[in-house]
Amino acid sequence: MPDRPTTEKDKPERHASHASAQSRQVDVAGISNGVRGQSRSIAIAIFLAVWLSSGWYLQARDWNVASRLMLVYALGDRGSLSIDGLDKQTGDLAFKDGHYYSDKAPGYSLLATPAYFVGKKLFGFADHPLGKDGFPHWPADAWVTWFSSGLATACIAVILSNILIRIDVPRSWAVLAAIAAIWASPLAVYATLAYGHAVSSACMVLAGAMVMTNQEQGISKQRAFVIGFSAGLGVLVELAQAPFAIIIGIVALSRSTNLKNLTDMAVMMILGAIPAALALFVYNYVAFGSPLDMGYFYHATKQFAEVHSAENPLGLKNPDFSKLKPLLWGEYRGLLFYAPWAALAVPGWGLMLRDRLWPAFWISLAGVAVPLWVNLSYPEWTGGWSTGPRLLVTALPWAALAAGYGCRSKFVRFAIVPTFVWGWVINSLCLSVGGRISQDIARPLRDAVVPIWLEGRPPMFWPGEPFARVFLSEWLSEAGLSNFTTDVRLWACILAGTQLIFVLSIIRIGRARP
Repeated sequence: MPDRPTTEKDKPERHASHASAQSRQVDVAGISNGVRGQSRSIAIAIFLAVWLSSGWYLQARDWNVASRLMLVYALGDRGSLSIDGLDKQTGDLAFKDGHYYSDKAPGYSLLATPAYFVGKKLFGFADHPLGKDGFPHWPADAWVTWFSSGLATACIAVILSNILIRIDVPRSWAVLAAIAAIWASPLAVYATLAYGHAVSSACMVLAGAMVMTNQEQGISKQRAFVIGFSAGLGVLVELAQAPFAIIIGIVALSRSTNLKNLTDMAVMMILGAIPAALALFVYNYVAFGSPLDMGYFYHATKQFAEVHSAENPLGLKNPDFSKLKPLLWGEYRGLLFYAPWAALAVPGWGLMLRDRLWPAFWISLAGVAVPLWVNLSYPEWTGGWSTGPRLLVTALPWAALAAGYGCRSKFVRFAIVPTFVWGWVINSLCLSVGGRISQDIARPLRDAVVPIWLEGRPPMFWPGEPFARVFLSEWLSEAGLSNFTTDVRLWACILAGTQLIFVLSIIRIGRARP
C-alpha cells in the first residue's frame, strides 16, 4: 500500500513524537552528565582517602628505604649522586672508586627529589646530617615518602576503578576491587615506605590503562607516547618490570593491523621510553663510569654481592618451583594469606576470555605472571623484612583488575567481601607494627604481630620500636597535647573505623543513580 500524504490531523501526533524524542535525548544527556560527575567525585574521594591514609603512619627506616632516601638527600642537599657521609644509614649500597652510592635503580629517588625540594621550601627541612650512625627517623622521610609511594598508591586505586568501570564492571564493585588492591593487601604497607613497588606499579598501571581503555582500532600517536613514557618510568624505578613493559607494548601493537599505524605506534612508544632510558644511562655513567654499569655490580655488602654481579645484575637464576607453594599459600609469605581476594583473579580471567576482552586479559595475566616468575628465580625470594611476599607486590593491582572484572559474576561478588575483610584486617595489623617482619619469623602473625598487639612484646628479631609512629599523635605531642593518647593500637582502630565508613559510604554512593 502506498504511503498516504500527511494531513493536518497528523501534525499534532508528529510534533508530540518529536518532542518526546527530544525529551529522551535530554534525559540521556542529563543522565550521562550525572554519571560522569558522580564518577569524577568518586574518583576524587578514592584518591584522597587512599593518599591521606598512606600518611597516617611514620615508618622507621630499613636498609631498602634508607638507600633510596639517601640518594634523595644527596641530590637535594648538595646535588650529588654519591651518598658519601650518608652511607652509615644503610647496608644497601654500592662502592666504586672510593665513593658510596645507592645500589638501587635511580628512578624512585629521581622522582621523589622534587618533593624534597618542595618540603625544604615549605617546612625548612634541614640538610640530612653526615657521618652519623644509622637512626630510624628524620623529619623529611615521611614527607618524601607520602609524595612518592603514597601518591602513587592513590593513583593506582583511581586508575583501577576507572578501568573497571570502563569495561562495564558495576561501579560499586569496581570501587571495592580498587580499594581492595590497596587496603586489603601488602600495598597498604608499601604505600608508607620508600620502596619502589608502589611507584613502579603506578607507572605500569597507567601504561596498561592507556592500552585497555582505548576504544579505537589502533592507538593514537599521543597515547602510544604516554604508554612508552609511563612504562619507561616504571622500569627506571624497578628494572625487573622490563619484561612486563615489553608485553604491554606488544599488546598495544596488537590493537592494529594497519602497517603505518603499527609503525607509528612502535616509534612513539620507543620515543616515549627514551627519557627514562637516558636518565638511567646518564646516572650509571656519572656514578659508575659507564652507561651500562649499575649499582648492582658494586655491592658493598657481602650477602648481596654473592647474588648480584656484572654478569647477572638482577641476580636471577632458573625458577625454583618448590617456592611456589610458600609464595602463594601460608602465613609465612603466602600471597593468598595476605590478599585472599587475589584468588578471584582466576574466575575474572575466565570471564575476560569468555567476553574476548583480550588486552585486559593478557596485560593483567602478564602483570601477575612476570613478578611471580622473577620471584621464583630470585635467591632472596622471601623479600627479607616484609609483610607477605614483597616481591609480588607489583602483581597486586593486576590481580585486583582481574578479580574486579570477576565481580560481573554473583559468585565472585559473594566471595570478594569476606576475602576483602580478611586482607584488610591482616594488613592493617601488620602496618601498625611497621610492616617489616623478619624472614626468620616463620609465623609472622602469630609470633610477631599478635604478641605485640596483645602484650606490647616484640619478638627476638625486631628492628626497633614495637609499633609504627602515628603522624597525628606525633603532631599533637609537638603541639603540647602530650596528655592525648599515644597508644598506637587506638590510632590503628581509628584509621580502620574511618576506612570502613568510607568504603561503605562510597559503595552506597556508587550504587545510587545520578
